[in-house]
Amino acid sequence: MKFLNKLSVKLAGLGIIVATATLFMFGGTANANASCLYQYQTSGNFTTSSTPVFNSICGVTGLGNEPNFVRIRQSSTVTTTPTPTQDEAVAPTYSIGSINAACTPGQEFDVWNYLHNNALSQDNNNGSGSAVAHNVTGNLEAPVGTTSNNFNFGYTVSASNAATVSDTASLNCSNKVSLKLVPGSIHVLTSPTGNWQNLIPESVNSLNTPITLGNPVWGSGNEWGCWEYRILIIYEVQVTAVTPKPQVIQPTCNTIVADNQAEVKSVDYSINSATFNGYSLDLYSGSTGGTPLATSGTISTLPYKFNVNLVPNTKYIIVANVQTSLGNVTSSGCTYTFTTAAPVTPPTTPPAPSVPTTPTTLVNTGPGTGAMIAVFGSATTAGTGAYYWLTKRRLANNNK
Repeated sequence: MKFLNKLSVKLAGLGIIVATATLFMFGGTANANASCLYQYQTSGNFTTSSTPVFNSICGVTGLGNEPNFVRIRQSSTVTTTPTPTQDEAVAPTYSIGSINAACTPGQEFDVWNYLHNNALSQDNNNGSGSAVAHNVTGNLEAPVGTTSNNFNFGYTVSASNAATVSDTASLNCSNKVSLKLVPGSIHVLTSPTGNWQNLIPESVNSLNTPITLGNPVWGSGNEWGCWEYRILIIYEVQVTAVTPKPQVIQPTCNTIVADNQAEVKSVDYSINSATFNGYSLDLYSGSTGGTPLATSGTISTLPYKFNVNLVPNTKYIIVANVQTSLGNVTSSGCTYTFTTAAPVTPPTTPPAPSVPTTPTTLVNTGPGTGAMIAVFGSATTAGTGAYYWLTKRRLANNNK
């Protein structure tokens, strides 16, 4: 193969002569999963493969090792219009692996993505030969719209008849920033035209999404072998300042006051930056697992009493939730546990002692009533007679 072409000239003219041979050792770097299958030769019979192989030539003059096919640099100027500043010859050299930067707001970085089908040109056979890679897609992986102090940029190329290769480069910032795509900055350089053109569609959607490649026909998916069919894609990202988000203090549920009759008296909470939307109360029997025995639904005021029949000697748990615009909150302090009293068995009352009954008539211990009257009458008559006799005798004696 003959190493020449407009692309090689363009690469040098754009200031992307990356390093000298002393910086690129045969075997590539650990960043790429492509490997150095071939060592570039400026003379002699330099042969590679009759079938597609991506980015596997090392020691290329003015380029270095192809397995390092993702590179990054800081832009020399900041774009104010969609102008591809990465095209400028005054731009600094691209770096392999990673670069460190202050990453001040507005600072821009160019990301370089390279593809070369290393197969021999004589096997292209005008597009129908064994050297042509088919269904070639590339995925430009860019952390645009993310916030970090470390950003990894990747490029993965795959085909239906070639091994997939990928590589990465990183940007290390001194503080956390965000990155955005510079509008109009995704550009493609293909030969034999040797002219930059916008990647269509030219938007952030072209990143992190597989796009169909191709050369000599862009977007065809067919990549011919040899130098003149290499593809270079460069895009720019810009640093934007990160606006600290206001600290959001979450609401809390602090304490609950309730009684053993399943009535919630009050709930103390801290609303902080949220909006209060109400309470919801749940009553559980035994434990808080499973479905509540009863629930209040959303209520706005307290006290609230559960309308349930409490079973004696049973454990109940009341859980209070404070509903807010930032979500519902509860805590162990907003849980009330109680056990209903055991049923009381009344004591057995012994029978009262018997009380003697006072008789209303005399006990009949002798003759009947008639006999008693006769006896009493006789006694009375006899006594009266004796009394008169005795009195009469005493009067007679007194008269003597």
